[in-house]
Amino acid sequence: MGGGQYSVTGTTLSSNITSARRDAAARADAFCAHSARHAVIENFDDFAHDDHSGGPTSSAVFYCR
Repeated sequence: MGGGQYSVTGTTLSSNITSARRDAAARADAFCAHSARHAVIENFDDFAHDDHSGGPTSSAVFYCR
């Protein structure tokens, strides 16, 4: 993304978008932990798939602090 911003996507097998957001947040935090920092999430971009292509996904835009 540039400018110190990153994006990761979280997924879930359930129909609950909150689970996808939690997965994205955990992935962001794991990414930042490599440099002993924490993720600061600026926003989530949610996408609900139809029943044939899996559960919802959520992309987290974040920076590390």
